[in-house]
This record gives sequence, structure tokens and C-alpha cells, in this order.
Amino acid sequence: MSVSVRALALFIAGAFCLAAGPVPSQPTELKTETVAAYERHLRTREAETAARLRPERNFLWIDDSPERKKRVRKGEVVVEPSSGDGQISVPGGLIHDWAGAIFIPGATIDMVFAVLHDYDNYKAYYKPTVVDSRRLTRIGNQYTFRLRLKKKAIVTAVVEGDYLSRYSSAGPGRWYGRERSTRLVEIENGGTPEETALPPGKGHGFLWRLDAFTRFQEADGGVYVEVEALVLSRDIPSYVAWFVQPIVRRLSRGSMETSLEETRNAALKKERKGATAGSPFPIQTQADKDFAPWAPKEGSLTAYDFLGTSQPLAASNRNRSI
Repeated sequence: MSVSVRALALFIAGAFCLAAGPVPSQPTELKTETVAAYERHLRTREAETAARLRPERNFLWIDDSPERKKRVRKGEVVVEPSSGDGQISVPGGLIHDWAGAIFIPGATIDMVFAVLHDYDNYKAYYKPTVVDSRRLTRIGNQYTFRLRLKKKAIVTAVVEGDYLSRYSSAGPGRWYGRERSTRLVEIENGGTPEETALPPGKGHGFLWRLDAFTRFQEADGGVYVEVEALVLSRDIPSYVAWFVQPIVRRLSRGSMETSLEETRNAALKKERKGATAGSPFPIQTQADKDFAPWAPKEGSLTAYDFLGTSQPLAASNRNRSI
């Protein structure tokens, strides 16, 4: 994971408290029109985020607002809706769209990445939401990993997912990343002998899609970390929407704030222990190299868009290792 998927891990638990929150939800099924609406919104966000790589644009979201930048520099965890009030209703679903930022004083980008790419220890860094985690493969700056998320309330929501993340340099002291879920399944009776993984798109609709964009800049004696996160979940029944939606928004914000704060604490802990660049990363194995379907090819993928709609990533950036 990166901070984005990690932020999303907690963000999901709060952003989708519909099924695990005030009222238990009935099973539902992901519909084609729901996915289409989400993908349309995702395309818009991809274009907006990719525009930040242009020389005339601010690389960081916080630089769009002097007041926002000031708050982050002073140590505040700033989280705001990226679109509207953070919730976008689509046919059969709900898109949660939030952005957050932190400043980690005294840190370097290498220290931050030492935490963000330590996938096997996410279950320790980000408990109790992340109950299991492991790195699957690595090819250069591209990683695949697996997370199991758990949220207990009126009902217990357990979702297991596989994720793909890529990172690229945007110049001296700047990096950006793109994360996307590639498999998300709801787990029934998780952790018991009766545990069962439901087919994708089946279940209570706790989590159907997950995408994120991250930016890192080393400046002012530390590192600025930003995450923009999108989550697709089932919609909120109209008869409880007036009551549930404000709770969802409050928990969404609080969950992302918590995840960013935990990321900062973990990075500072690494610094105190004298972590070096790349020290927690496993050596790239032959199995990683043989994982051909994820191998980046010149002119095919970008770090911001795995689906091929943005401009291709330059070879000079694609081949750099973190």
C-alpha cells in the first residue's frame, strides 16, 4: 500500500458505515450502471490529478490555498471533500471522494517510503482496521499487495482485496503514485472454519471499488504527504439517508485523519530507529520478475492511470527505483 490505500483502508471503514453502522443493510449486487458512473467520475479525477504534473500548476493540493498550506505546515492533519460534500450519489451506489494532507517534520521521502512499502507490517501499523497484510510482487516501482479489512459495529464487515500501486518521480524531491484495487471480495464468517469469500460484487456492498492518488514533496525540513481517495460502496436507503449521511461524512473525515496521523507516527518512529532508504523492502525475486501481466511497457501505462487514458509515462521516470 501507500498512504493512499492505507488512508482508504480506514477511510472505507468510516466512509461506508452504512452496512456496519446505524442500521444493518440487506445483501445487494453491484450493477453495471453503478460501475459506469464510478468510472466516469474516476476519469474526471484522473484528468484533474494528472494536470498537477504540468509546470504551470501547483504540484501539491495544499499549495492551492495558503491557509491550507499553513495549517498543514503547523502540524495539522487537513482533510476535506474533493467533490461537493464528499459524497456523490450514483445509480445504485455512493462515491466517497476525499483529500487529505500531512507534514512529517525531519523526515525524508526515503523514510516515508520505508513505511508505505512495508506492506507485510501494515497489520501492525494500522490495526485494528487492517487485520492481515502482505506484499505479493514487486517490479521496480510497481507493487501488488493484499489487505484484509475488518470493521465491527452492528454487523461485522470483512473485505479482502488485492491492490496495484505505482510510483514515479516528478523531479527533485517530488514523487507521485497511483493505487487501484484489482480484486475486492466480502468475507462471510471471517476468521472461522466457516469462512467464505463471496463473488466480487456480491454481498452487502461495503466496498466495491477503490482508487487513490498520492503526492510526496520533500521541503521545509520534512515531507509533505497528500492523498486523494475514491471509494465506491452501495447507496444509502432513502428512508435513513437523512440520518446516516451526516454520520458517514463525519466518520469518513475522521478515519482519513486517523490514517494520515498513524502514517506520520510510523515514519517518525522509523526515523528514530535510524531507518535507511529501502531497508524494509524485500529484494526483487525471480517470481516478481516473472509476474509479466503487471510489467510496465513503454507507452502503455501511467502512474496516474492504469487504464490507459492519460499520457504515457516517460521511460526516464518509469525505470527509476524507489
